[in-house]
Amino acid sequence: RSFFEGCRAFIVDDVATSMGTKYDLIKRVETVAEETLMAIHIKGVGIAVDREQCAAVYGDKGLPVLDKKGDDAIREFISRTRIPVYTVAGIREIVDFLYLEQVPVVIAGSRRPIDEITKSEFDSYLKTYGIDEARR
Repeated sequence: RSFFEGCRAFIVDDVATSMGTKYDLIKRVETVAEETLMAIHIKGVGIAVDREQCAAVYGDKGLPVLDKKGDDAIREFISRTRIPVYTVAGIREIVDFLYLEQVPVVIAGSRRPIDEITKSEFDSYLKTYGIDEARR
């Protein structure tokens, strides 16, 4: 184990969507702290890419409800855990850069710059399922 009494931990992950893996990891750290009687302080979460996507909404039969926006997962995580979240970049920022600079990316199996149709589809998707602009 790499924890010690009073240690401070910072969680680093590549991407944030639902924050489910972060909740799981915090639970594991809390379990270790309880089992070893150590104080372990999680000081923050660092995310490389914020997908800027809301959580899915599920209907009565457990299937996702289309065109319905759920909660902002990162805001909810911060509210529930009181642990700050820091992101390197949001997906809108990344896609905007790639689109404006015409950087080739793999789209539907072929390498090409993002065209106006693809960019429009991306923007439409985030308008429907993305977080509010206020958090950005």
